[in-house]
Amino acid sequence: MHQYKTQIRMPIELADWLRGVAIENDRSMNAQLVHFIKVQREIQQSDKDGQKRADLMPERLQMGMARKVK
Repeated sequence: MHQYKTQIRMPIELADWLRGVAIENDRSMNAQLVHFIKVQREIQQSDKDGQKRADLMPERLQMGMARKVK
C-alpha cells in the first residue's frame, strides 16, 4: 500500500482533543485522523448518492457532525 507522508499543524486544544479520542478508541493519533477522514469521505459520498446512511450516525456523533438523516 502506498502512503502519503505529511506534517500538519493544528491548535493545541484540537490536538489534545484528537489525542483523547484516539486513546478512547485505542488508536494512534495518526490512525484516528485517517479514520475521521475516511468516515467523512463515506458521509460525503453517501450524501451525493442520496443514500440513507443511518449506519454512519455513530461516527457522525463521535465526530461532532450529527445531522438529521432523511
